[in-house]
Amino acid sequence: MLKDLLDKMDRIKKIIKNYGVYIIIGIVLGLSVIAIIFLKSKKVEEDIPAGEIISIESPFAELSDNFTLNLQGESSEFDKYQMVYKLHKPDLSVARNFIKNFYDLDDRYIANENQLYETFETDTFLYDEDTGVFYVTSQTGLNLDMKINSAKDLDIFLKTYFNIEKIELLETKKQSENSYLYKGFFVKDGIKYGSLYLEGNAFEIRIEGDNRMYSLAILLHDVERGLVPIQKMPTISVDEILKFTKYPMHLMRNSVEERFWEQDILVRSSARLSSLEVEGVDNLYVFMNYDYSYVFPAYKLTGTGKLLDSTKSTYLAEIQVYLCGINPEYLIEKQTEEIELLDPAPE
Repeated sequence: MLKDLLDKMDRIKKIIKNYGVYIIIGIVLGLSVIAIIFLKSKKVEEDIPAGEIISIESPFAELSDNFTLNLQGESSEFDKYQMVYKLHKPDLSVARNFIKNFYDLDDRYIANENQLYETFETDTFLYDEDTGVFYVTSQTGLNLDMKINSAKDLDIFLKTYFNIEKIELLETKKQSENSYLYKGFFVKDGIKYGSLYLEGNAFEIRIEGDNRMYSLAILLHDVERGLVPIQKMPTISVDEILKFTKYPMHLMRNSVEERFWEQDILVRSSARLSSLEVEGVDNLYVFMNYDYSYVFPAYKLTGTGKLLDSTKSTYLAEIQVYLCGINPEYLIEKQTEEIELLDPAPE
């Protein structure tokens, strides 16, 4: 019996000697697979919201008019659960201090700390209390004390004047020989966010030369409090959204054919969106206004739409459609709205 036991041990030793490397590799791979499965299951558990999910009001209303929407193969989705955040109103001293770099302001005569409108001979500074966007326009260009010709320069500019810690430059668009338009997001804890009224961007800045600023639009908020997490909420994909006969959305028009503006104002006011051919879909985190205050996941659909007026004439227009990415089961219905697409005619 002892001899049989010794023989078995000898065989085991030979197996280990001949195949030891493969056995070790097998053990390591096995443990790795177990670790990956454990981590994935842990991540799924972390992604599932703890406790009851509280429904919130829908940011958008269902539109009273229907139109056909063709994705043309474009679609997108978020992870199963996404965090919803809130922003708090800014201290407008940040905007006033920015103006003081160019003009003298007397803070003793501030009528309302939540409002700001200053106009000078060639320059205008306006804070929209509702949307939180601070607008600057200059006919001759404001002379900055720093050069802006790169993402790093923008980062320094926004941190210096507006206390923004981190940005992501989305686009640098050449407007003319020496003029550039910069667009981008704010970034906090890996979340990129911006304003619905800046096409999802957090800032847009037009610079001529190296340091003359002709326009600025920037989302202002309490940067010290930053993005305040509220709760994780279930999401819905674009494909699932479009299975609904009606769904809350927000429409914006970038441009329309020039002949549209040649029509009588009553005809123009009758125009409604009849169809949209989608050419791109982006996943965004957007802020709408301080009445709503949430920063929420949304899909931005861009494409070419057709406007139909009361005379049955049609006009091509560049259209943006914003869809809330939160599962509608957790959205409280907002009052129905009319489609509003008519901006003032371009100068």
